[in-house]
Parts: sequence; structure tokens; C-alpha cells
Amino acid sequence: KTGRLHKNIKLTDLLGVDLAEDKETIKEIFAKQPFYWEEWNFSDENNPDKLDKDGNSIEYNFGIDFSKRDTWAMGIEIGNVNNYTSRRITLSGWVRFVSVNFSGVVDFIYVIFSGEADFLNATFSREVIFENATFSGGACFGKASFSSAVSFRSVNLSGEADFLNATFSREVIFEHATFSGGADFGYAKFSREVIFEHATFSGGADFGYAKFSGRADFSSATFLGAAYFKSVKFLEGASFLSVPFSEGASFWSAIFSGRADFSSATFSEGAFFWSAKFSDITDFDEARFSEVADFSYVIFSGEVSFETAIFSKMADFGSVTFSGKADFRSVTFSGKADFGSVTFSAEADFSEASFEDIFSVKEIIFKDKDIENLNINLSGCTVKNKLMFSLNDDNNYGKTIFNLHNSNINYFTCDDKELENIKLYWENPIDGYDKKMDKKSKIERFLHELRIMRRILQDLDWGDGADRYYAKIMDIQAKILSKFNL
Repeated sequence: KTGRLHKNIKLTDLLGVDLAEDKETIKEIFAKQPFYWEEWNFSDENNPDKLDKDGNSIEYNFGIDFSKRDTWAMGIEIGNVNNYTSRRITLSGWVRFVSVNFSGVVDFIYVIFSGEADFLNATFSREVIFENATFSGGACFGKASFSSAVSFRSVNLSGEADFLNATFSREVIFEHATFSGGADFGYAKFSREVIFEHATFSGGADFGYAKFSGRADFSSATFLGAAYFKSVKFLEGASFLSVPFSEGASFWSAIFSGRADFSSATFSEGAFFWSAKFSDITDFDEARFSEVADFSYVIFSGEVSFETAIFSKMADFGSVTFSGKADFRSVTFSGKADFGSVTFSAEADFSEASFEDIFSVKEIIFKDKDIENLNINLSGCTVKNKLMFSLNDDNNYGKTIFNLHNSNINYFTCDDKELENIKLYWENPIDGYDKKMDKKSKIERFLHELRIMRRILQDLDWGDGADRYYAKIMDIQAKILSKFNL
């Protein structure tokens, strides 16, 4: 009479018939309800003894097919289901599948859930399809377990989407999904590939402490609210290619075991990667950081590239470990660039980079004590304020090579270290200029670089070593002027 199946009532008592014996009578009873069942698909596993398992729950093993575009205006609460197919209908009341065991295929394509949809602790043994479904009153899949492939492609979740502690054993698709409210995937476990490509998160998105054992693809997704990925584990690579983060993005202590791709991503608010670990190739090429970018204490075990990235405010790389090549070519730093106490094991390339404010590279640490040379490429870079450089171990100055080819540095400090202990790569670089340049242009370029070196030396207080270098530069310049009658 109420149209609701209660867990504490036997289905046989509710219907007044024997489920296993009188299927036709069951059809007639449900046909009188304010909803239409097009087809009943009974399995061969029906057993009346399972109707009241443990005395407090209904268990039945038949499929339900809602193929008609009908409206179900009441709440439903269902026990264990074998096959559940419900296409193109509207469920206007609440729907509860708490602790339900779906042992067959679940198909909710184009279903509209107008009220709350609760799948808390539900178990899905076979394929699950919610493509193009609409959840207007929120959806709870907390602690749900998905044993087979899952598709939420183009789903529309208008309320809160709760996937806290959910477990996905196979591939998961959220491509083009829309999360209009908050999305909580905290502590969720994904065993295979996960696709959030072109998904939209209008509210906050929380993936804190989630574990992605397969590749995670968030490329071209949109985060309009805060994105929270604290302590998340990406074990097979993660792509955030061309992702706009409109509010703060937090990847504190995140672990990226595979390749991490943030190329062309935009961070409109703060970007926080404090203590994150990147084990493979990491790509931030053409990324845009409008506010503070915090990479302090990050470990880059593989090569990392920020080529042509833009940092509009402070860029904090303090105490970062670079085990592979660090590529900052053509990067724009509009605010202070802090690389204090960084650890380098390979080349650090800042060629053609632009520093509008202070560029601090102080207390550099050599990770490998046996390293022959540390190449710091500053060729073509511009430092409009001050370049501050030093090593944490004086014994490593003789291993440091600066490439200042065609650089433009306003002020250079190095903690009063003798210049003769630092190799400045600029001597006789004419052969390395563009082959299309004529000899006179090459000579003029070389003289320009000598003048830059002279200005750097004048700003330094490095004692006799600086004086000897200055004299050497003046001697080279005089010989060139004399030889070419310039």
C-alpha cells in the first residue's frame, strides 16, 4: 500500500504470495502500483528461504527492467539484486540501496534521481553503467565496492557526490561528468585506469589520501572549486594536461610514481606541492601560476621541465631535490624565485629565463659527492634585480660551471667567494653563435658579453680573483678592438 519495501518485512508476507511459485500474481499486484514494470526477468536461483536472511533483510534474485519513460514518485529501498536495469525513467522520491549486493549488471543509463540516491556500502559484482544519469539530490557511494568496470560518463551530479572510501577494482570512466556540488573521493582506491577527462568540478573536489594503482587521466578537466589531492598516490602516472585550477590546488605530500604531466595547466590561486615526490619524468611546460607556487621540499627523482612556464608571484623551490636534469628554459619569474638549499645532481638549465625580482640560488647542495661538474646554464637569461648564489660546501666551488653566454644580470652576489674557484663559461664562444651571423656581428656580440662580465665583476667583492679576471677581460677586449680596428 505504501509502495515501499522495508527490510524488516518478508516480501512473501508483503505480497501475500509465494515468490518462487506465483510469478503471475506478483506481476498483477505490481501492475496496480503507480509505476509500470515492462518486464520481469526471473533467474533460476530463486529461493524462498533467502527472502528473510538473518531475520532482518530481504534478499531476492530477479532482474527488474524499467524500459519505459515513466515516473516513480515514491521512495524505494531494495535488498539484494541480481540484474538491475532502469533506463530513461525519473525517480522523484529518495532511493536507498544501502548495503545492497548487486550480483548482476547494473544499468541506470539516463535515469533521473530527483531525490537522494544512497548506495552506501553497496557491492557491485558486475558491470555498472550510470551514463548520462542525473542525480539532483546528491549521491552517496561511500564505502561502495565495484568489482567490474564502471562508467559514469556524462553523469550530472547536482548535489554532493560522496565516494569516500569507495573501492574500484577495474576501469572507471568519469569522462565529461559534471559535479555541481562537492565531490568527495577521499581514501578511494582505484586499481585500474581512471578517466576524468573533460570532467567539471564546480564545487570542491577532495581526493585526499586516494590511491590510484592504474593511470589517472584528468586531462582537460575543469576545477572551479578547490582541488585537494593531499597525500594521494599515483602509482602508474597522472595527467593534468591543460587543466584549469580556478581555486587553490593542493598536492601536499602527493606521490607520483609514474610520469606526471601538468603541461599547460593553469593555477589561478595558490599551487601547493609541498613535500610531493615525483619518481619519473615530470612536465610543467607552459604551466601558468597566477599566485604563490610552493614546491618546497619536493623530490624530483627523474627529469623535470618547466619550459616556458610563467610564475606571476613568488616561486618557492626551497630545499627541492633535483636528481635529474632541471629544465627552466624560457621561464618567466615575475616574483621572487627562491631556490635556496636545493640539491642538484645534473644540469640546471635557466637559459633564456627572465627574473623580474630576486633570483636566489643559495646554499646549493651536491647530491653526488663524486660529481665532476655542476653546470648551471644562465645563457641568455635576464635578472633585473639580483642573482644570489652560494654553495653549502666550499669544496664544490671548483666543480661549478656558470654559462653566462649572452646573459643580462643586473647584480650578482656569491658570498665573497673567490671568482677563480668558479668557472665562468664565456671565453671564445664566437664559434657557437648562429652560423647565419656575419663575423662582425659575432664580434660585437662577444664584446657585449665582455661588457656584461665586467659589470658583474664590478659589483662583486671577490678579492684578488675578481681583479685578475677583470684584467683578463680588459686584455681580451683590447686585443679584439685592435685586431679588427673597432
